[in-house]
Amino acid sequence: MKYYKNIALFCALFADVQAGGVTNEELRRTVGDKYPILADAGDYVWCRSKDEIATSDPPCTALQGPIEYIESDEQYPSLEWLQGELRIAANIDGSAFPNLKLIGHGVFLLRDEITDIAVLELPNVEKIGGKFEITNNPLCRLDLGNLKSVGDYENKIGEFIISNAKLENIDLNNLESVGRTLEFSSMPMLQELGLGNLEQVGGRVALEDIPLQKIVAPNLKRVAMAPDVNGIRIWNTGINELNLPRLRHLGGGITMHLDMGSPYEAMVRSIKLNLAKFRKFGSYDVAGFYVVTFDGYNACASLDLSEFGWRNLKSKSKFR
Repeated sequence: MKYYKNIALFCALFADVQAGGVTNEELRRTVGDKYPILADAGDYVWCRSKDEIATSDPPCTALQGPIEYIESDEQYPSLEWLQGELRIAANIDGSAFPNLKLIGHGVFLLRDEITDIAVLELPNVEKIGGKFEITNNPLCRLDLGNLKSVGDYENKIGEFIISNAKLENIDLNNLESVGRTLEFSSMPMLQELGLGNLEQVGGRVALEDIPLQKIVAPNLKRVAMAPDVNGIRIWNTGINELNLPRLRHLGGGITMHLDMGSPYEAMVRSIKLNLAKFRKFGSYDVAGFYVVTFDGYNACASLDLSEFGWRNLKSKSKFR
């Protein structure tokens, strides 16, 4: 809520700003220390709507309202901060928003349009304040190579969700923080998921109906910081290695489920878990909780818990 209150304040403070040539340095000095989210604002030339961008002199670098991206040839080369939402109804390649770094409220499909999104490239976006959600589209090319954060981890808001896409790989290796939910589902071609710098997810991590065989998140330390939240949910995947060597705090445990007759059943003949640093279940010691639950994995040939971190905790795991 703090984030949205700050945005509301920001809108009010800019109610009288005229488009074209007005910067916000004085505002930033006035409220930037009290409301840190505004410190990201820097020196921008503001416009109220996307219609004003074409006539802005000097070029508009920040936009108060949303953008509905309807034509694939639209380009906003000067835009660096979009305070509202990016609502998508057409392919976006890297030339559309080459300098965009901040998106305030999120990235969504424009639901009242017929969408058939195959390409989404936002190569320099670093922060998305609300939700990123792309579902039920033949997305086959995604570039979020500089994305560092989604939502607000402290207040547990913000989601990153992709489902029913044709992606073969997802590179989120610069992503460090997700406020609440990180979810990938129903992607039969997904072979690689890069999470090299991910450190914290405020809510749950979910992977469902994907052939991905390995999850490696070498810097992940905290997931679902509440004991009543299903922390990591792996459902009908080909995953046989879960490598989270620095994970220390987890709410809700890890659930791995495999349906009988799943198309990925033949991929899973052993499971290797690396939770070498795991210590706490939410804000509690893990004694009495099932840290890992395996459901439907009776056909697995072996289970490698050599790097599970038994010395660090009094925990339980179980097969069903």
